[in-house]
Amino acid sequence: MQSLSAIVLIALCSTAYADEEQFRGMGTANAAIQDFKQLTTEGYLSNKAQVQRVDYNDIYKLQKPLQILGQDVVYLSVEYMDQYVGCCVNEGWGALLKKSAPLDAIQSYAKQHECSLKPFDAKQLDYYSLKINTSAKDEYYELSCRERDILYH
Repeated sequence: MQSLSAIVLIALCSTAYADEEQFRGMGTANAAIQDFKQLTTEGYLSNKAQVQRVDYNDIYKLQKPLQILGQDVVYLSVEYMDQYVGCCVNEGWGALLKKSAPLDAIQSYAKQHECSLKPFDAKQLDYYSLKINTSAKDEYYELSCRERDILYH
């Protein structure tokens, strides 16, 4: 039975995001957040990530302003395995958000979809090697809707 579980896990991990209909809270009819395909079609994301394959993550900078539940999106990331290059893929997606409204809606979304929402220290000035333009008054949060977030939720 253990080997069957391993085969199923390998098959699931080998499936790229592009083949998925629903991706941890994205892409459903009632979802508050559009999926990556729709965001690309509508011109929010480029067809190619600005930073690719950083720990299985593709990082996208927004091509035009977008808000998720009242928060300004700075970067979106999608983590998946299309080719095995080492261990520990943590499939799902995430976003770096600049606070522009009370956090109630995004906190509720994170809880409902078993995502994590944590303050992001903008003093780091980069997100997966992409620069963040900050001011002293800006607050940033990282929303992560990946498989391991379920375990720690």
